[in-house]
Amino acid sequence: MKKFMYFSFLVLVSSFFTGCVAAIGAGIIGYFAILCIGIIIVLAIVIPIVLIRQKKDKERFEQAKINVAKLKETPLNEFLKQNGFEQYSNIFKENKIETVGNALDLTDADLLNIGISTLTDRKKILSVLAETLTSAEGPKKRCPHCGSTNFQFVSVGGTGSNKCNDCQRPFTFPKLS
Repeated sequence: MKKFMYFSFLVLVSSFFTGCVAAIGAGIIGYFAILCIGIIIVLAIVIPIVLIRQKKDKERFEQAKINVAKLKETPLNEFLKQNGFEQYSNIFKENKIETVGNALDLTDADLLNIGISTLTDRKKILSVLAETLTSAEGPKKRCPHCGSTNFQFVSVGGTGSNKCNDCQRPFTFPKLS
C-alpha cells in the first residue's frame, strides 16, 4: 500500500509541475486541466486498491467467524484426545463441559475446582485452548495505512476507532454484516 501511496504522490507532484509549465505556455486553464488529470490518475489507482483490500479483509473475517463457530462446536473429548489430555475426558463429561466452546471460558481456578489438580496440566490445557482459538481466528488484523499489527482501540465520546502505534493514524475495520 505504501508503494502505491508514494506513486500517487509522485503522480500528483509531477502533474503539478507539468501544470505549472502548461500554465506558462497555455494559461491557467491548462494548469488546472493537467492537475485534474493527475488527480484522476491517483484516484483511479488508489481507490480500487483500497476497495480490493477491504473486500479481502471482509472475506478473511467471515472465514474466521466460520472457523471459530466450527471450533466451538467441536466435541471436547475429541479435542482433548488430539492434544494429549484424554485422561481428563471423564472429568469434563461429569461437569457437563462437552464442547470446546464451553471450555473456552474456563479459568485455572475452574479447572482446579472440577478436579484437575496438576498445575502444569491446567496451564497446558488453557494454553492449548487459547492457541487453538487464536489460530481459528486467522491472521491478525492490520492497519490499512502501514500494515502494522501494533495498534490500540481508542474511545472518544462513546464511539471508538483504532489508532496505529506505528503511523499514529486512526482507522476502523470494515463492518461485517
